[in-house]
This record gives sequence, structure tokens and C-alpha cells, in this order.
Amino acid sequence: MAELYLPACVGASSDGSGYTAPMPRNRLIYVGVLVVAAAALLYVGGQLIRVIEWFLPWAAGIGVALILMGLFVEMQKSKKPKPIKSDTATQQETTASESTQSKP
Repeated sequence: MAELYLPACVGASSDGSGYTAPMPRNRLIYVGVLVVAAAALLYVGGQLIRVIEWFLPWAAGIGVALILMGLFVEMQKSKKPKPIKSDTATQQETTASESTQSKP
């Protein structure tokens, strides 16, 4: 199997495996990377909101309409009696009549 190429900037670890942790050990650098990543994602999100701002009320309206249609369908399902298969009803009647006949 081919060996994984690690660039020269990746230093040797203390156990000699050649692999180091992906995040820096210095806590200030770690927090700085998180702040920069969060700021970049917030900026991209803000730009995206400007583009789709007009659609958000429509999306909310569509969501509410879907919820109301689902509630209506579920109410209609609960009103209808559930059909029983004819062979199931026959088995239940036969079993019930046998159990009453076997009792003294």
C-alpha cells in the first residue's frame, strides 16, 4: 500500500509516527482560528440572506400550508372506520363461538 505523503510543514510527533494533531496546541491560535472561521461563515450567511430575503416569507407560508394540509388529512383518516378483512372477522367469530361452547 502506498505511504501517505505529509508535507514538510508537518513536524514529527513525540512518538515518532510523523503525525501531528490537526489543530494547533496553543490555545490562542485555536481560539483565533475559530473566530476567523465563525466570522467568515457569518459573512457568507449574511450575503446569502440578502439574496434570498424575498423568499423567506413565502417559505414560511408554504410550511404553514403543508402543516395545515397534513392536519386535515390526519383528521380525515381518523373519521373513517378502519376496514377489517373478511377472513379476519370470520376467524374472530369462529374463535369466539368455540370458546363459549367449550365452557361448561
